[in-house]
Amino acid sequence: MMNILIQTNKLYEFERESLLLSNYSNDEIKDFLNRLKKFGKETDSKVILEKIKEIESKAKYEILRREEWKLNLFFPLILTSFLAGSFYMQKFYQEKLNNLLIEILNNYIGRYYGNSSD
Repeated sequence: MMNILIQTNKLYEFERESLLLSNYSNDEIKDFLNRLKKFGKETDSKVILEKIKEIESKAKYEILRREEWKLNLFFPLILTSFLAGSFYMQKFYQEKLNNLLIEILNNYIGRYYGNSSD
């Protein structure tokens, strides 16, 4: 186990580094998280472990924030394609229904008004 002063100093370094996470790439953030987890395994102080969890959540949030643009871009595309597909299917079934109605009306009209062989 490390001395509490060394642990506190190392925690302070992680906190300072966490302020720069927006400048890091996703791989660098993942490396930062791995180093933070390794440091968390070396300590037994509950206060330091709580701070590690806070820093870890900041890093994970930064990764999610970067992925958010994909959702903002692709969700409308997915929704639009779904609506376009359902519109196409609606049009397809509407045409089938119209054809069926025309056939029924032609049979009805033909039976009662036009097909007498007298």
